[in-house]
Amino acid sequence: MIFDRLQLKNFKSHLNTDIKFNSGITLIVGENGAGKSSIFEAISFALFKQHSARTINDLMRSSKDNSAYNAMSVSLEFTSNGNHYKVVRTRDKTSSKAMLYIKKPNMNDDSDFSYGVICENDKNVTAEIQKILQMDSDLFLNAIYVRQGEIAELVSKTSAEKKKLIAKLLGIDSLEKSYNNLRPFINDFEHKESELKGKLSKKTDVEEELKNKKAEYEDLKKDGINVEQECIQTEKNFDELNSKKVFLEANKEEFNNIKIKLDNGLNEIDRLKSEKNDLQNKLDEITKAESEIQKLEKYVNKLPVYLEFQEASKRLIDLKHTRDGLEEDKNIVSKQKEILEENKTSYEDYSRLEKIIEDLRDDKSKVDGDVKVLDKYLEDKSILEKEFNKDNNDLEDFKIAISEKLAKDGIDDVKDKELGEIHKVISDEIQSSEYRITKIDDEKSNKKSEIAICEDNIKTSEKPLEELDSVGNKCPICQSDISNQKKLDLKKSYKKSIINSRKRITQNNKDLVILDKEKSGIKARINRLNSIKDDISENIYLVNKIENNKNKLDNLDKEIMAKESSRDMVNKLAKAIESESEKRDFSKEGYFKYMKAKGLLDERPSINEIDHKIANINDDWDFQVRKIKLAINKDSHLTTEITEEELSYRIDNLKEKETRYNQLKGYVKIKGSIESQLLTKKESLSSTQNLVDNYRKNIQLIKYDEEAYNTLVSNLATVETKLKRLQSEVSKIEGQAIALGGQIDSLIKEQKEYTRLQKEYEDIRTFVSFLDEIRFLFSKDGMQEDLRKLSRPTIQKYTKEFFEEFNFDYSDLILDDEFNVSLYGPEGESTLDMVSGGEKIAIALALRLGITKAMSSGAMETILLDEPTIHLDSFRRHELIDLLRKMSSLPQMIIVTHDEELENAADSLIKIGKKDGISQVIGVE
Repeated sequence: MIFDRLQLKNFKSHLNTDIKFNSGITLIVGENGAGKSSIFEAISFALFKQHSARTINDLMRSSKDNSAYNAMSVSLEFTSNGNHYKVVRTRDKTSSKAMLYIKKPNMNDDSDFSYGVICENDKNVTAEIQKILQMDSDLFLNAIYVRQGEIAELVSKTSAEKKKLIAKLLGIDSLEKSYNNLRPFINDFEHKESELKGKLSKKTDVEEELKNKKAEYEDLKKDGINVEQECIQTEKNFDELNSKKVFLEANKEEFNNIKIKLDNGLNEIDRLKSEKNDLQNKLDEITKAESEIQKLEKYVNKLPVYLEFQEASKRLIDLKHTRDGLEEDKNIVSKQKEILEENKTSYEDYSRLEKIIEDLRDDKSKVDGDVKVLDKYLEDKSILEKEFNKDNNDLEDFKIAISEKLAKDGIDDVKDKELGEIHKVISDEIQSSEYRITKIDDEKSNKKSEIAICEDNIKTSEKPLEELDSVGNKCPICQSDISNQKKLDLKKSYKKSIINSRKRITQNNKDLVILDKEKSGIKARINRLNSIKDDISENIYLVNKIENNKNKLDNLDKEIMAKESSRDMVNKLAKAIESESEKRDFSKEGYFKYMKAKGLLDERPSINEIDHKIANINDDWDFQVRKIKLAINKDSHLTTEITEEELSYRIDNLKEKETRYNQLKGYVKIKGSIESQLLTKKESLSSTQNLVDNYRKNIQLIKYDEEAYNTLVSNLATVETKLKRLQSEVSKIEGQAIALGGQIDSLIKEQKEYTRLQKEYEDIRTFVSFLDEIRFLFSKDGMQEDLRKLSRPTIQKYTKEFFEEFNFDYSDLILDDEFNVSLYGPEGESTLDMVSGGEKIAIALALRLGITKAMSSGAMETILLDEPTIHLDSFRRHELIDLLRKMSSLPQMIIVTHDEELENAADSLIKIGKKDGISQVIGVE
C-alpha cells in the first residue's frame, strides 16, 4: 500500500489541510502541538475509523467559544496491488458517513479518470478496506505504524521488556491478556468449588442426625401412649369427687349468705353507734357557740365606727400635704414668670444669631467637601508623579541596558529609538541571521556531498591499486596488457587521486567544523536577540503606562485649578461664624435662664388651676372633720387625742372578735340539720338490731360440716393437679412429636439438597480442570511460545535483509527464541551489548522493519514513523538519520518529527505550523 493524498476538514486543529505524499522518505516537521501527529491519526481514522479521542465528536474542530463546526471530513487516497482507491469519512453533529471509491481510467484518454463507488457506510467500508489491505486495524497499527520511542526501546530495553514489546507488535500480547483475564474467571469457579466443598462437609452430620431423630420419634410415641392411659383414669376420679363437692356446696352457699348478712349487720350497728355519738358531740358544741355569740356582738358593732374614724384621720393628713405642695408650686410659677419677662430680649437675640450661624455652617460644610476633594487630588497627583518619574527612569534604564546588549552583538544607534522601533530592528537582524543559517546549511550539504564523492573516489582507486600487485602486467579494470612503466604510472595516478581526495576530505571536514561553529554562534546570537525581544515585549507596557499617567496628571492639574478657590471660601465662612458666635455669646446667659424658666413652667399647672385645686381640698377637709366628730359622739372611748398606734391596736382587736363572731354564726346555722340527722341515726340503729337477731336464729337451722367440706376440696385439688400435669405431659409429647416431625422433614430436604450439591461440586471440579487446560494454551509456554517460534525465522530473514542494506562488516544475523540478536563477522559472534551505538540503531531499525514485513506477509511498501528519534541521545539520533538515508528497499516512508536534523534524510519535506489555533501546511519542499 502506498499513500497518495490526505485531505482534512475541521479535523481536530486542522481547518482545511491538503497533503500529497511522494515515494521515498517524506518528512512532516513542526513544533510540538502544531498538529503533526493528527495526520497519522487521520490516516488511521480514514482507513479503520480508529482514533485516540474520547468520543468521535471530540475529533471535530471547535471554534473559540467551543461550539463544534457543522461537519468534519477526512479523505485518503492510496494505491494497493496496482489499484488506486479513495476513502472519505464525514461526521456532522448527529451522524457519520463513509464512502469507498476506486479510480477508473478513461479508455479513450489516459490522462482522464473517474471514481466509482465500491461501498458505503462505516461498517462496509472498514470491512472492504481490510479485504483490500489484507489487514485489520490492530495489524495496521502494529505493523505499518511505528509509534514514538519504539526504535529506542528496541535498543534500551531489557531482554524481558524487549520480548514483551515484540509480543505486543506481533499481537501475541492479546493471548497474554486472555491468559490473565481467564484467571479471575477460574477464580470464581474455584471459589464456588471451595464454597460447595465447605457446605458438603456437614453432609455426614446431617445423615447421622436424621437417623437419631427418627429413633427419638419412636421412643416419644411409646411414652405418649402410656401417659394418655393414665390421664383417662385420673379424669374418672376427678369427676366422682367433683359430684360430692357440688352437693356440699349447695348447703354451703346458703350458710355463707346468711353468715355474710349477719357480719354486715353487726358492722352496720357499730357504724351507726359511732355516727350517733359524733352528732351528739357536735350538738353540744353548737349550744356553747350560741352563748359566745351573745358576748361578742357588742364589740362587732363598734368596728365600723373605728374604721371610719381612722379613714377620716388619714385623709386629713393627705389633704394637708397636697395643699402645702400646691402653695409651693404657686410661688414657683409666679417667680418663673418674672424671669421670662426679664430675659425675653436675650432669648430672641440668641435665637436669631443661632439661625444665622447655622446657615453659615451649612455653607461651610458644602465648601469643606470641595476642599477634601482638592486635598485628594493633590495627594493623587503626588503619588502619580512619583510613579510617572519611576516608570520614566525604569524605561530609560531598560533602553540603556538593551542598547548595551545589542551593541555587543553589533547593533548600534538604538538608544534614542522607541521600543517598537528597536523591536523591529531586532526582528530584521534575526531574519537576516536565519537566512545566513540557511546558507550555511546549503554549504554544509555541498561539503558533505563532496566528501561522499571523495570517499567513493578513494574506494574506486584503492581496489585497482591493490589488484595491480596481483594481476601481473594486466590492467585490473580492462584486463589488457600493460608495461611496467604503465603499471607504475597507474599506481602513481591512483595514489595521487587517493591523496588528493583525502586532502579534500580533510579540508572539507575543517570547513564543516568552521561552518558548525559559525552556525552555533549565529544561533546563540539569535537566542540572545530573541531574549531581548521577549524583554521588550514584557516592558512595552511601560510606554503605554507612562502616556496614560501623563494624561491623568494633566487632568488632575485642571481639576486642582477649578477647586483652588474653595479653601479661601472656607476661611471666610469660618471667620463669619466666629464673629456671629461672639455676638451670640452676649445673650447666652439670658437665653438659658429663659429656657430654664420656660421648662419649669411647662412642667407645672397655671395659677388658676392651682387655686381651683386648693378650694376643692378645703371642701374635702371640712367633710372629713364632720365624720370624725360623728364617730366621737358614737363611742366615748374615741377622742382627737388618740394616737395612731392606739387606734390601730383597737381596730385589730375588734377585727379578731368580728372574725370569731362570723365563724361561730356560720357554725350555729347547721344546728337544725344536726338534730335531724341524730334522730335518723337512732331509728336506723333500732331497725338494724332487729335484722341481726333474725340472722342468728336462721343460721342455727342450717346443717353444714365445714371440716368435711375442706377435706373433700383438698382431695379434689390434688387430683386436679395430677390431671393437669398429665394433660400437660400429653400436650408436651404431642408438641415434641410435631417438632421432631418437622425436624425430620427438614433433614430429609437437607439430605436431598446435599445430594444435589454433591453433583454440582463434581461438575464444577471437572469444569475448573477444563478451564485450567484452556488457560495453559494461552500461556507463555503454550500458543505464545509456538507463535514466537513460528514467526522468528520469517522475522529473522527480513531483519537480516534490511540490516544488509546498511553495509556493515557482518556476514550473518541470528535471532534466538527470546528475539535477542547475534551478529557474525570477522571477529566471530557479537551480541547487542558488544556492538557500536550506530550498529545498535541499525539492528533496532532492521528488527522493527523485519517485524513489519513479516506481519505484512512480505508485501511491505510503506511505513509510518512517529517521532523515531525521541528518547535517543545525540549520537544515536545522528546514526538513525544516516541509516534512514541508506534505506532503499522501502518505496515509501512517512516520518513525523520535530527534529530538524532529519531534514537531511528526507526526499520530500512538509512543514506544519499553527496560527490562531489552526494547523496548516506552511511549506512543501
